[in-house]
Amino acid sequence: MVAQRSPRAMSVDEWRELERTSHDIKHEYIDGQVYAMSDGSLAHSRIGLNVCIALEGALAAAGKPCYIYNSDAVARLSPKRYTYPDALVTCDGRDQPTPDK
Repeated sequence: MVAQRSPRAMSVDEWRELERTSHDIKHEYIDGQVYAMSDGSLAHSRIGLNVCIALEGALAAAGKPCYIYNSDAVARLSPKRYTYPDALVTCDGRDQPTPDK
């Protein structure tokens, strides 16, 4: 039997530094473990774009002051879970785009 090494846990700050310096790949952070995200396809990209467009239109028609982001924006699901969803909706004014975000 071969012993397998346990994966090293990473802190949120270490993960943030990885994301800041990693220009070729994004990583999700789940409970201290880091997972490299796979590349997408053209079809997947188009579907994600269509979802964002549909959400933008529906929320605008409903008069909701919300923001729609694609998979370039990280979502904080909890203090120990960060991911890059294909489409992200937030109605929190603190999530408004600014030059530093």
